[in-house]
Amino acid sequence: MRSNKVNLLKKMLGMLLVAPVMLSLSLFAADPVNHWKLDENDTSSEIYVDSIGAADGTCATSHCPTPSVGQINGAQYFDAAELDRIDVNNTTSFEWDQDANITIEFWMKSQMVPMSNRVMIGRANTLGILWYIGINGTDAPGHVRVAVANDKSAPADNVVGNSQTNVTDDVWHHIAFVLTEPEVKVYIDGQFDFNLTRSAVSDLHASSDVHFGSLNDSASLSYTGNLDEITVYTAAIDAGLIQQHYEMGLQPNLAEVTPVPTPTDDNTPDYTFSSDEAGTITYGGSCSSAATEATAGNNTITFDTLADGVYGDCTITVTDEANNSSAPLSVTEFVVDTTVPDVTAPTLAEVTAVTSPTDDNTPDYTFSSDEAGTITYGGSCSSAATEATAGNNTITFDTLADGVYGDCTITVTDEANNSSAPLSVTEFVVDTTVPDVTAPTLAEVTAVTSPTDDNTPDYTFSSDEAGTITYGGSCSSAATEATAGNNTITFDTLADGIYGDCTITVTDEANNSSAPLSVTEFVVDTTVPIISDGGGGGCTYNPDSKHFDMVFLLMIALGLFYPFRRRFIK
Repeated sequence: MRSNKVNLLKKMLGMLLVAPVMLSLSLFAADPVNHWKLDENDTSSEIYVDSIGAADGTCATSHCPTPSVGQINGAQYFDAAELDRIDVNNTTSFEWDQDANITIEFWMKSQMVPMSNRVMIGRANTLGILWYIGINGTDAPGHVRVAVANDKSAPADNVVGNSQTNVTDDVWHHIAFVLTEPEVKVYIDGQFDFNLTRSAVSDLHASSDVHFGSLNDSASLSYTGNLDEITVYTAAIDAGLIQQHYEMGLQPNLAEVTPVPTPTDDNTPDYTFSSDEAGTITYGGSCSSAATEATAGNNTITFDTLADGVYGDCTITVTDEANNSSAPLSVTEFVVDTTVPDVTAPTLAEVTAVTSPTDDNTPDYTFSSDEAGTITYGGSCSSAATEATAGNNTITFDTLADGVYGDCTITVTDEANNSSAPLSVTEFVVDTTVPDVTAPTLAEVTAVTSPTDDNTPDYTFSSDEAGTITYGGSCSSAATEATAGNNTITFDTLADGIYGDCTITVTDEANNSSAPLSVTEFVVDTTVPIISDGGGGGCTYNPDSKHFDMVFLLMIALGLFYPFRRRFIK
């Protein structure tokens, strides 16, 4: 985009492509070596950039010029009462040898007729004036005044000349100072005005600064007015080029303000550009408009009806009343598309999740999309599959390390750049270790004694794997962990009775369960047996007594007890 006023140097050189049609460098005798645009509008920076060389200007606080509207973009207004000036440190382009060829061009505007001589651009040494371009305030008030020392060692001996043209009419004037030793020529508004000749030619070297708006560091002969586009050449530019530079500075300057939105569904779109002059608009390329008159400032035009397509060749030109035509302004390329835009994002759904756990470290996954588009992956998963179709899509994830995957997402973006909501892949586990599918094997080692009067009897079984014990039937135990080998467990308290339905099962870490081990049937009987004669006398057998009848034992041994069993035992 071109700036609000096209820089004069850009017009002259075509070095910066701000417009498609510019002058060729072949037209010029030499390139400029310094160029101060003076477009700065921030007085706090106190820097005035040399856009070509490295000789940036500076100003002292409280003595900086004021930003103003220039002939080309911005300018600086100097106030003699405030001693405003810009200082440029010693630079080689101002070190003029005896045979130097130098051109200085700039624009100025002033309405103040001074009471004494004033300096727009100049340089002095400790002895006095070396050279300056200024405004006469004595014998030809309001005219351009040029002074050049004949001998830098005696600068009071200088040659002076005044223009025929009064330049203090509050109108922008183009000034060109051309030094071809020993002659100095001065051009005003593209036309030769006067010349002067040095009588004794010495170099004009110095260690002092060059000043814009005054002669020296003391702000002597300070100028009141505007300065713009100060350009220095280390060559003597001929009259034809000076005239051309002046005319180019007069032509309208256009800049794009608001381009056409792109893409746009409006086939008669608006476009805004600025012009620093009023004039007649002409259009180039594929665009046209009923608007034919431009004003100074912003201009909004409506293009005539455009077919759908790309528009990259449209230009606008403004021609002022003096028949000066601007350089064509290139309209930023835009696209007209009046088709109904697709604003609906694809909708995704999971079809087949990854089996979990899986020993496949490149597992498949299937999802559906109601639109074709480009697949992007989020989280810990990725895949070489990047294109989705409308319908089911099976993708293969890239190699995954063993672990849990709960953050994987899939997104599909259609051709209109509408992106689906991320589809969360159901969490899955990758485990490529060899799975254990063998159940433990159990065997009875020591059954419960039967009958037993122990109502928390022990039981021993073996297992070929460690695992968790579960109990079935009428038996249970506090023991819940089995080791590989023999395991002795103690059943929880059992009531007297027969136990034939008890089972034991062991489940290993891989969740493989053994076949239930049936505990051999056993009887729990905790009652105490008693032998008696039924009366107050006779024999009584009590296992806990230490005294018993030896005859009774002998009778039992000889089988003689049977006839008396009813009497003695009840």
